[in-house]
Amino acid sequence: MFIRGNPRVSVAVQPLRPSSTGREVRLEDYTAYLARSPLASASRVAYARRVGAFLVWLRDQPEPCDRALGDPLAREHAVRDYLRHLRVDLHW
Repeated sequence: MFIRGNPRVSVAVQPLRPSSTGREVRLEDYTAYLARSPLASASRVAYARRVGAFLVWLRDQPEPCDRALGDPLAREHAVRDYLRHLRVDLHW
């Protein structure tokens, strides 16, 4: 979404990070983050929809989603499995 060194990215838009309470970022946090970004409205809607679909899929998996959102290796596996789900199950 953001390219390091891209002069079009506003300095006011900070990277999205987990909250100070240690809880993972919620979809509402992500959409608020998108609202501060220099993206077109249609891009914001599409990104939020796709991240929301991923989170719904992740919630329904046998592996706890907290692990996939917090552990880098578990995250890579979850993304790999989700992309396979899109290709195989949904024929994307």
